[in-house]
Amino acid sequence: MKRVESAIREGRCVLAISGKALSNPDVLGELRRRSVPSVHLGGDAVNPVSPLTLDNLQPVLSKPGGILVLIEPDAATDGRALAELGEFIKSGANKPKIFVASRAFNPFMMPMTIRLLKLEGLKYRAKDFIAALPVLEASTTQADAAPKKKSKKESPFKAPKAVFVGREDEVAQLSGMIGEAGGPIVVTGPAGIGKRWLIEHTLTQSETKRWPDFTLAPGSATDCLLARVAVAAKNAGDDRLHQAITTKGGRPTPTELAALVTESLACEGLAGQTWVIHGLESLLDRRRGHFTHEGRLEMILTSILLSTPSVRIIFSSTNLPCVYHSGGLEGLRVVTLGGLRGNVLHEMFDAHHTPEFSREHFGPIGDR
Repeated sequence: MKRVESAIREGRCVLAISGKALSNPDVLGELRRRSVPSVHLGGDAVNPVSPLTLDNLQPVLSKPGGILVLIEPDAATDGRALAELGEFIKSGANKPKIFVASRAFNPFMMPMTIRLLKLEGLKYRAKDFIAALPVLEASTTQADAAPKKKSKKESPFKAPKAVFVGREDEVAQLSGMIGEAGGPIVVTGPAGIGKRWLIEHTLTQSETKRWPDFTLAPGSATDCLLARVAVAAKNAGDDRLHQAITTKGGRPTPTELAALVTESLACEGLAGQTWVIHGLESLLDRRRGHFTHEGRLEMILTSILLSTPSVRIIFSSTNLPCVYHSGGLEGLRVVTLGGLRGNVLHEMFDAHHTPEFSREHFGPIGDR
């Protein structure tokens, strides 16, 4: 790729573009931003692409070190033009170096005049290859006269920016719940809607002390959860749970253990702290929201959901939990996430480097 860029700057490079590639408007858009001589291999010539003639190939045939780049050549549709190109190269005074920019290329399908030449492949799609070419702002003479500065090559592929947009009402609602005493908080919504991002953004603006997040998953279940609560409660001045799970004999029953967990979480020393728990939906029935099993872990979580802990517990779940208990989950506080509003989607598209997306579609996307 560096040899191609050097040849473009020195005026000894020509692009031969297939008809299929020229039918892509993005290819033409990128090509019009660059002053690189180019000829077409199929169809009619489209500005800024010139017809395939011997004169238009002179930059690579009239001087040594020329480079000719075939962009996505197709033997089926561009066969006649490729055969003509091979004859022009054969009659030239200098033989150019030939590269083929294509994701998949079979040299045995090419005309014999091209097949006999030495070809080197570049694993690029047409749009990506042209987008990676340099944009020459000044003429070649001016470029040679100006001092050359070493600059880091900028990749044409840009990563999305981490931008939090919208959700003002949800952020205010969650912030208010974190600042007030009450039952556990459940942030619920479809997978990928932005539950974790909302929690992270809100907690970065709060002054609460945050526990390490806990994820309900195979390998991190009852014992891990008990240990997390026991250590935090012991540091806050209540070591009853810690003693109960570390004593060899006389361990409490599951019911007593669940009650002890909620009592430990209600310790006054845990006020002003926050604990985020992910993966609650993995234990819930998808349709009704109740726990699918009745083990120790489910008993402890049920007790937590029905309690009013001092530590602010935030569950992130695609399903809203349902507990069969007198009074239900009256103390549970819920933040439900839906799709982003259409008037903030332009910021999201800009962050993903897609500014050409038509804004007239933002409203229907938000409604969907």
